[in-house]
Amino acid sequence: MRHQAKMLWKYLTIFPLSLCCILGLFSLPLQVRAASQLPDEVTKVLIKHKIPVTDLSLYVSKVNTDAPTLSMNASVPRNPASVMKLLTSLMALDTLGPNYRWRTEAYIRGKLKQGILDGDLILKGYGDPSLTPERFWQLLYGLRARGIRVIQGDLILDGSYFSPPRDQRGDFDGRPRRAYNALPHPLSLNFQVTQVQLVPDQDDNSVRAFTYPPLANLEIHNRIKLVDGTCRGKRASPSIRLVEQQNGASLELQGEYAASCPEWSKSYLVMQPTDHVGGAFSALWKELGGELKGSIKTAPLPSGSKRFHSIESPTLAEVIRNMNKYSNNLMSRMLLLTVTAEQGELPASPERALDLVKTWLGKWRLPSGLVKVSNGSGLARDAQISSEIIGRMLQAAYASPLMPEFIASLPLAGIDGTMRKRLRNTELVGRAHIKTGTLNDVSAMAGYVQDRQDQRWVVACIINHKGLQSWQGKQVQDAVLRWLYQGPDTKPLKGQIATAALGKCEGWKKSATCKAVQ
Repeated sequence: MRHQAKMLWKYLTIFPLSLCCILGLFSLPLQVRAASQLPDEVTKVLIKHKIPVTDLSLYVSKVNTDAPTLSMNASVPRNPASVMKLLTSLMALDTLGPNYRWRTEAYIRGKLKQGILDGDLILKGYGDPSLTPERFWQLLYGLRARGIRVIQGDLILDGSYFSPPRDQRGDFDGRPRRAYNALPHPLSLNFQVTQVQLVPDQDDNSVRAFTYPPLANLEIHNRIKLVDGTCRGKRASPSIRLVEQQNGASLELQGEYAASCPEWSKSYLVMQPTDHVGGAFSALWKELGGELKGSIKTAPLPSGSKRFHSIESPTLAEVIRNMNKYSNNLMSRMLLLTVTAEQGELPASPERALDLVKTWLGKWRLPSGLVKVSNGSGLARDAQISSEIIGRMLQAAYASPLMPEFIASLPLAGIDGTMRKRLRNTELVGRAHIKTGTLNDVSAMAGYVQDRQDQRWVVACIINHKGLQSWQGKQVQDAVLRWLYQGPDTKPLKGQIATAALGKCEGWKKSATCKAVQ
């Protein structure tokens, strides 16, 4: 009798608990229950690195289909890092056209006679994001070939096409010399970067130091000693100290450099954009046999100026290829401002650019309420977008006439750009066009994958997780790409964390699975 009473009490207590669990299953957020859709290999990586499922957004679909094959936390807005460049690229292609070109113009004010310009030379920039030293030299050579030898007046640099940036270099991470922190300016030469180069010269028993581009307003104090020995440690990494001055900068080089070391090169933001352009002009103009009598000033184009010569950039389709392949932040920021300027909003500002982005998203029937492009490059803490919007944008791009140029701009797995070293020893080499993005606590990717059956898929994956290391995010991404290559089943997938996703982990022994879903 006592045994029967115990059994009755057991059933009475278990039944409500079971009913509660069943009801709880349906009351759990769809985001958590969707964890059961994850492929096993992706699940294993998440568990290994203790990345919660709630910190992952994933959107996967076949191209030219309406419904996704896998959608997990896909509507959650997250920071996409440099994946945001996809939106900037597609908007520019659609608004400006793939054959759009930037101009850099030279004007004169005064009379030109027998090689002498009795007045000023003005350079006006329109935001060319690909103004290399070679093309800048071409502009100056064109001035010399057209008869200017001596400039009696001033060199005036007009950067009025964009509004001045409100922030400062280094505001993002406190590293103002890093190339990725360059701020947009209509006259940006060599991405505003100065490449410091060292060449060991054993015949002269010295280390030659120079910059690219050459800068007349940069003082180089080279105290590096050439020594014997292996190329490692201090003998392979001399000390470099940069001091920004009014209208220029100084560069102090100290230490030892081993004769066995190869040529050395490092890039810095040494001076402000106009000082950078002015210094390069003075150095190259002198090499071309020209002479500047006046000073270098910054001002809008003076009235009465006459356009004398100009050069054009490569096409937009070519520019976004370099921008996306190597994830160039400055190019992306200048591209967004160019779109704004071409709509007649002068000077172009980031604030007006954000309004245009919302209008453009509406044109492409994409929701804009939770999208914040910030500066268009992804180098921002306040940028946000969902993986679903990215995925739907990629679908729309694939169905548009812009598709060939757009896809060709993305890094190719195992071959080039930021994907050059990824998946090199797999069958995915050359079969995935993927834009990546990385910040502290952020890892993202999006693009197109061609599976082993030659079906093409759209994928957008974003992880925002405190303490996330870039290599951990890459492992999750690679697992997703390998799974896509195999050809995902269109039916819901059963992942290894399905059980944990349906429970609350209460009373568990802190297993890795439990941690992964909490």
